[in-house]
Amino acid sequence: DVFTFFITAPLKTLITRDATRVIKNKGSEVITTFHAKIKPIGEDIVIDSSQHSIEQIVLMIIRKIKTKGNSEVI
Repeated sequence: DVFTFFITAPLKTLITRDATRVIKNKGSEVITTFHAKIKPIGEDIVIDSSQHSIEQIVLMIIRKIKTKGNSEVI
């Protein structure tokens, strides 16, 4: 089995995260453009990262792989 994951967050959350980075910030215009253009496709398993830590997201991915996954939003 092959699984593809799409990790996303609301635009406002992404802009806030970008603004709080000490290095490598992209700016709201770039973030807005990426957010509009990059979308999940096909059977991507979508994970909304706005409410979860990195550790929680990793555990979600592991759980989905172990349970054969599906295309619902986590």
